[in-house]
Amino acid sequence: MGWSKGPVILYPGCGADILYLLLFLEKIGYFFQEAEIILNDIDNIFNLIKTSLDDLGIGFVDEKSAGYGEKISFYWKEQLIHLPFISGNIFELLVHLPSFDLYFERAFRLMKEDHFEYEFQVFRKLNPGGILISDSGYAQLPLKKTDINKKISSYGEMMVGIKNK
Repeated sequence: MGWSKGPVILYPGCGADILYLLLFLEKIGYFFQEAEIILNDIDNIFNLIKTSLDDLGIGFVDEKSAGYGEKISFYWKEQLIHLPFISGNIFELLVHLPSFDLYFERAFRLMKEDHFEYEFQVFRKLNPGGILISDSGYAQLPLKKTDINKKISSYGEMMVGIKNK
């Protein structure tokens, strides 16, 4: 599929956000040389993401993506980021995506409210040793939870969990 040698990260319902994820990963000390960050949203707002990066002076290169719409690559603090954007309904797309090493969601509670199996599907796709970061849900899953300030969540439920190997 052309995935990088580093971690594969999935961020569904991202809207036009890429910076919050990058800053959050930096704050929790999740560093890598190279990563594939799969962004997803129901609407194709990829040009807004490109505009945000451009406004910050972060140069990027447009690339071909292996079957997943558009893709750019750029450097974030000496880390090479490959960023494919997949437009569409994550509840239908998730089964077709590769497994991932890190799952990140934020303000996604309302979207997944009617999809009861979604959290279990995410857990199944998360690689052993993978990290799940969410500001809502996933409490019932067998994850090793780490302490994190819950005030940074819109819902007061911020959670970082690691899937056992």
